Amino acid sequence: MMNDDLLDYVLFHQTAHDKFTEYLKSINIPTKTSHCDGVFETCIPADIDDILADEIESRYDELLDLSRELLAGETPQGKGNFSIATIIVNLKSGKASNAHIRPDLLYRIMNVIDEKELEEFTQAIVEAVENPDDRSFCQKVREGEIEFENSE
Repeated sequence: MMNDDLLDYVLFHQTAHDKFTEYLKSINIPTKTSHCDGVFETCIPADIDDILADEIESRYDELLDLSRELLAGETPQGKGNFSIATIIVNLKSGKASNAHIRPDLLYRIMNVIDEKELEEFTQAIVEAVENPDDRSFCQKVREGEIEFENSE
């Protein structure tokens, strides 16, 4: 029986999804799966051994690549078929701007940081672009603009 703490894996092709769930079944990992609009989600318990989790992650990465390859092979090239990810950036003026990036790049970023951290990162870049400041970090500390939190 699975508890509420789950690890989610998303694939975008039925064949890759089936191979992943078969793999999990072969190593006796219980799964919960769903499918909606070409997105195949597989959830497994989060309380698994770290070594096994790394093995599952490795297999998932292989199948994610397979999923991309299968989709690319099935999708005719043309102006109507494209793949892009968008990050919405909020400007000081109150306007929003769309930053378009490759989906694989966003996927790799999101494997390391969460959405809140990505937003913090992009807003720091927006701030630097909208308000250029050539002072070094050390200068800002000396001038009292940046303070360190006491970790005690």
